[in-house]
Amino acid sequence: LRLLTMTRRNYPIAMSRGRWRQRGPGFTDCGLQIRCLSDDQRGIENTLHYLDTGAITLAFMFRKEMYFIPVIMILKMLADDNTSDREIHANLMRGTYKNNSAFDSNIKYMLRQLQKTFWCEKPLITRQSIIDYVGSHFRTRLQRPPWHTNADVARYLLDNYILIHLKK
Repeated sequence: LRLLTMTRRNYPIAMSRGRWRQRGPGFTDCGLQIRCLSDDQRGIENTLHYLDTGAITLAFMFRKEMYFIPVIMILKMLADDNTSDREIHANLMRGTYKNNSAFDSNIKYMLRQLQKTFWCEKPLITRQSIIDYVGSHFRTRLQRPPWHTNADVARYLLDNYILIHLKK
């Protein structure tokens, strides 16, 4: 009972909750939840949702509203500028069984989804294009000043709402 009401801080817990299916089309009841506390004891809850397509999306709350970001976008924002999709794929596959074809195909699917144009007018291929997209999308929601660039807004989002317990 304690795990559902108040989880340990900075400790991920995999769980199955039927209510998660109601979050939207494609959501399953499988996910991983973590209550993150920063050094100054600010807390936020992040949830990784497994979708029926094999993709994974991260959910976080801001002003009593839930926002979802595909995990692959976050990984590409955190990677170096010259990190290729092949390197991201290889690093995610490191440590798994060689014949884990389901995980392999899910990673490839998520990377391909960024190259489709349903996110925005042009494909999100480079790290900078993803940072610009996320920064412009969250600029008004996070109420950042107009002199901040899209990169500043994206960095603010990563620093204050996504896995805030990790060191910069």
